[in-house]
Parts: sequence; C-alpha cells; structure tokens
Amino acid sequence: MRELFPAACLLTDLNSLTVTSQVLVIGATNRPDSLDPALRRAGRFDREICLGIPDEAARLRSAIHG
Repeated sequence: MRELFPAACLLTDLNSLTVTSQVLVIGATNRPDSLDPALRRAGRFDREICLGIPDEAARLRSAIHG
C-alpha cells in the first residue's frame, strides 16, 4: 500500500463518514495559505474561525495565565 499525504488521509476519512456519524474534527494552523484547497471546500467543515494575531497585551495575559 502506498503512503498517502496527511491531507489525503484526512480527506479519505472524512469521505467515509455518514450523516449520522457523530464526529468532531478540529484543526489549527498558523499557515492557512498552505492548506490543501480540498480541505477548505464547502461541505468539508461547517465552520472556519480566524482568531488573528494577538496584540502585546493579549500575549502578556496569555503568558501570565497560561
């Protein structure tokens, strides 16, 4: 069996899900421009949330509470 790229493996798994499957998939990246376009195609994920880059105050709060 040939080795698949990680995105291809994920797409294969997503395609095998049924409507009644109760699966939650969460992904994160700091390089959305490098994602395989097939992952972002309509119907793959219900939501896409962009958090943006934290400012200095947010980074300091995260360092203190993290």
